[in-house]
Amino acid sequence: MREIERQAFSDHGYDTGTFLFFLARAHAGFFVALDQDQVIGYLLTRRCCPLALRRRGGIASIAVDAAHRNRGVGRQLLGHALAHLARAGVVEVDLEVKQDNHRAIAFYQRAGFCGDRVLPNYYGRGQHGLRMVIRLDRPGQG
Repeated sequence: MREIERQAFSDHGYDTGTFLFFLARAHAGFFVALDQDQVIGYLLTRRCCPLALRRRGGIASIAVDAAHRNRGVGRQLLGHALAHLARAGVVEVDLEVKQDNHRAIAFYQRAGFCGDRVLPNYYGRGQHGLRMVIRLDRPGQG
């Protein structure tokens, strides 16, 4: 999994401690795609406490092994994660993506996410992020 993370995010990827932090959180979701017994992709979700008035969640990270991209693995991971969040009562899901990562932005748009706002210097000086959002309580989404 760390190799997939390195391939996808190079110097912006999560370290082992961050993965363990997500795994230990009661309100996190961790989805893994396998090819036979080999991990070929993963997705981490986060959500607010179930008692919170705002039922929000997010996609913390998604990555697919380079040799398995463009085969629907990411789409399947995202679909399972959004369904999981909807079952948990989440109505709004957000994520952050590099503003110049047009391929990822198009992927999220195809899934129903919309650009919400620019996050200046989110990934470092001059490397802006884009916050994207999807509502799961609208027909045809999630």
